[in-house]
Amino acid sequence: MKIAISIVAALFLIGCGEGDKKAVEASATQTETPIAAVKSEPAPVKDEVKNDTVDKVKTAVNDVADKSKEVTNKAADSAKEVVTSMTDTMTSMMPTTTTATASGESIFKVCASCHGTNGEKAALGKSQIIKGWSASKVSDALKGYKADGYGASMKAIMKGQVSKLSNDDIKAVSEYISKL
Repeated sequence: MKIAISIVAALFLIGCGEGDKKAVEASATQTETPIAAVKSEPAPVKDEVKNDTVDKVKTAVNDVADKSKEVTNKAADSAKEVVTSMTDTMTSMMPTTTTATASGESIFKVCASCHGTNGEKAALGKSQIIKGWSASKVSDALKGYKADGYGASMKAIMKGQVSKLSNDDIKAVSEYISKL
């Protein structure tokens, strides 16, 4: 603050003329820092202040990272619960296979809740539209889900859906879907 006042006073006195030059010089010598030093470089920041600031920033960044991990883990856990719940619900709706194979139409009723009554929807907005697929393409996809070698984002849900289907059930539903 003393420096700023001294500079203002010096500038004011400079404007008053040459007669006051000695007063300006006297004002400059009374400050802790010479005017030339103020014009060229700001006072250096002490190392302990720098280190304290860096430590505070590091702590804040670590806190944000920890919170982010916590939120991400909670979201992942919630998503797993939803997928498990959906799979359990849909699996319970699937007809149980007996010695007699269920019709493709009756098997597809469970599929229609996600794929649409005519196979016209992308299941949960993520899968391919199955309407227009050939029986062999549907069969290959269902067998791939069952063997855990097919699928992307819908793999977990579909594996649960086809796990109870026999090869005859897969053939029946594949033929039904190919005719939609």
